[in-house]
Amino acid sequence: MKIRAWREAVSQGGERPSPADEVLQRGSRSEVAEILGPWYRSQGWRVGAWPSGGVIDFDLTREGTRTLVSLDPLLALRVNESWLRETLHTTLALGADRLIVVSGGGSTWAADALVSSHRECLELVDGRALRRLLLRALNRAPGPPLDRPVVAA
Repeated sequence: MKIRAWREAVSQGGERPSPADEVLQRGSRSEVAEILGPWYRSQGWRVGAWPSGGVIDFDLTREGTRTLVSLDPLLALRVNESWLRETLHTTLALGADRLIVVSGGGSTWAADALVSSHRECLELVDGRALRRLLLRALNRAPGPPLDRPVVAA
């Protein structure tokens, strides 16, 4: 459910929000990273935090594969194709193998085409998938905080 529709439903006495909906409603990148980091760790990934304020929120490493995760457009209505292309180029320039972009609002057609043509190194997690992932992560026991920050070379 999109954030705007969720807010309207709640304000009109509608459905009770899930814990994942409450996290999305607050819209905090750092809160989402704190929830997803331990979940990825429980899936066998080494999770490294990045300094706040940048495009990349955390770094995942497993079996020689390095993946960067961006929550930057978390509550944006649509992921912009030019932003996505620039972030993908930055990811590859940093020596990472993949980029996961988490977007609460989905993407534009052009961004979807870019994801389709770069399937091996780019994944877009839309609002529905993010909600499901948050629900899974929130139902797990809390994990340790993110590993020490990773500094880009």
